[in-house]
Amino acid sequence: MKNIKKVLPVFLILLAVIAGTGSVYGQSKSEKIKTILIQLFEYCANDDYSNASKYLVYIGEDTTRRYTDVYDYSNENDKKEIVSLCREIKGIVEGGGEFEFTEFTTKKETEGLWYTWLVEFQKGSTKKAYFAFLKIKGNYALGDID
Repeated sequence: MKNIKKVLPVFLILLAVIAGTGSVYGQSKSEKIKTILIQLFEYCANDDYSNASKYLVYIGEDTTRRYTDVYDYSNENDKKEIVSLCREIKGIVEGGGEFEFTEFTTKKETEGLWYTWLVEFQKGSTKKAYFAFLKIKGNYALGDID
């Protein structure tokens, strides 16, 4: 019993440290979305359309899926849109140089609650892009770029 009393506080501290480091579950919504956006930048830069599609809100012709689903790279009808969106993202990131996340906002619209990051790119003059996400089936996905 004496050993348990000595070990228990150390164990609880260690557990708290582990739970608070590097876990997406411990992140705020803004940090989760920032992490996803950075990952999406990487997928698009590497033409990894299959993985990128999991983070792109479906806005195609099928009205039953629009704003309630993500694109599916195995679906032939979705591939063209996925490639187009990834090329747009890749162009923004490659043309913009270094970037900084400067403002996070939320706004309720008819499609749902939008979570938007303003990203400023520093190549030459400062260029701004807004990346807006919706929560789709429990995950955040990019639905608009301004």
